[in-house]
Amino acid sequence: MVSARSWPRRCRLCLSLALSLILGFACGPQEDSLSEPDLDLVELALIDESRPLERRLLDLQALRLPLSAAQVEGLLRVMKDKSQQAFIAVPDKSALGYHVEESPYGGPDERAELRWTAMMTIERLKVVEAIPDLLSAIHDRHPVVRVHAAAALWTLGGDQGIPVLLKGLEGKALENEASAAQLRRLTSQEFGFSTDGGWTNKQIAAKKWGDYAAEHLLGKGKLPTKGQDKGLDRRVAFLVDVLGQHQFLFMEQSRRSLGQLGDLAVAHLKDRLSGDAPSGNQQLRAYGVQALERITSSSARGLLRERLQSDQDASVRARAAKALGRLKDQDSRAALTAALSDADEGVVIAAARACGQVGGPMKSGERTVGTILLAFVSDLKAAPRLRNTAAVASFRLGLGLASKAKGPASERILEGLLKGALEERSDLAEQLEEWRGDLMGYDPLVAGDQQAASLARWRELLATQ
Repeated sequence: MVSARSWPRRCRLCLSLALSLILGFACGPQEDSLSEPDLDLVELALIDESRPLERRLLDLQALRLPLSAAQVEGLLRVMKDKSQQAFIAVPDKSALGYHVEESPYGGPDERAELRWTAMMTIERLKVVEAIPDLLSAIHDRHPVVRVHAAAALWTLGGDQGIPVLLKGLEGKALENEASAAQLRRLTSQEFGFSTDGGWTNKQIAAKKWGDYAAEHLLGKGKLPTKGQDKGLDRRVAFLVDVLGQHQFLFMEQSRRSLGQLGDLAVAHLKDRLSGDAPSGNQQLRAYGVQALERITSSSARGLLRERLQSDQDASVRARAAKALGRLKDQDSRAALTAALSDADEGVVIAAARACGQVGGPMKSGERTVGTILLAFVSDLKAAPRLRNTAAVASFRLGLGLASKAKGPASERILEGLLKGALEERSDLAEQLEEWRGDLMGYDPLVAGDQQAASLARWRELLATQ
C-alpha cells in the first residue's frame, strides 16, 4: 500500500481540504464542534500560499456552516497581515491551544482580496471567535480590508469599527465608496453620499453619517460575554497569556486588543490575575493592569483596585494606582488613601498623584488624605519627588485653601521648580501642566534662576488657590 505521505504535496493538500469540508458538514453547530486544533493545519488548502488566488477565493466563498475547528483556524489565518499584528496564534496541543509565531505575512501587499474575502465569510457565517482578530484587522494597511473588518465587527456585536467606517468616508475613492456601501448595508440608511458628488456634498453626507452613528451606533455594540463561545474564550485567554511573554511588540499589540474587548477581557484578566498561575509572572500582571486602564467599565476599575490592594509586586501596585488616577475613578479614594501607607515609596508617590487626579469635593470622612499629604510635604527626610507630588495633589484637592497648608505646599512647589534636579523639575512640570493646562512659560530644561518671570507667575497663582 502506498503511504499518503508519499503522495505529491498538492494531492495531500486537496485531500486535507476535502476531509475538512466533509468533517465540517458532519459536525454539529460551530460552538459544539470546537475540538482540539489540528496539528496538520499548515497543510490545509485554505492557507496554502502557493495555490492560485482565484481557487482560494472560491474556497472561502464556498464555506458553509457548520465549520470544523480547522476551517475556522484556516479563516483566521487567511485574514492575517503583518500590518495588523506582528504575531499570529498557531494552534497546538498546549493547555491554551496556541503558541505565538512571528507573522509571515509582510512585504508587498498581494493578499488584500483574500483578507477581505475571509472577513466577509466570517461575517456571513458569524464566526464570533474572530472578534479579537478583527480588532487587529481594523488597523490593516489596506483600506478595503479595514472597512470589511469594521463591518464584520459590527455584525458580531462590536462597535469599535464604526469610527473606521466614518473615517473611510473621507478617504480616497476606493475607501470612501466601500465605507459608504457598508454603512448603507448595516444601517439601511441613505444620506446621499456619492463618490462622484463633489467634496462639499460628500462632507455634508459624511456629517449626517457621523451624527447618525453617534446616536444609533457608537456605544450600542454588545460583545459576547465569557462563557458564550468556547472558541472566543480560548482566543481571548491566549491574548492574556501573551502579556506574560517576552516579545515587547507582541505584548503591546495583545494589550491593545484586550483594551478593546471591554468586560469580556476583564473577565479573562480576572481569572488569570486572581489565580495561582501568574503569581510569579510580574510581567503578565503589570501588562494586565495596563490593559485594564484602557477599559472604562466599573468591573475594570474594580479589578484595578484589587491589584492595588493585594498584588505582591510593588511595581504592579504602583501601575494600578496610576491607572486609577488617570481614569479619575471616584470610587477608588479609599483604596488610594490606604496606599499612601504602602511600604514602597514608588507606590506611595503613585497613590499621592492619583489622589490629586481623582479630585472632586472631599467628604468629611476623607480628610485623612489631606493630613497625610501635608505631612509628606513637610517631611524634610522624604524624597523630593514625594514631597512635590504631595504638594501638587494637595492643591488639586483644594487643601491649599487652608492657610497652614497653603504656605508649605506652595513653597515646596516653587523650590522644586527652582532648585530641583532636571528629572525632578520635569516630573513636577508634567504634574503642574496636567493640573492647570499651562506651564506659564516655565521650561524644565532651563536653569531655575533664568525663569524668574515664570516663577513669579506661579507664586501668584499658588497664593490665590
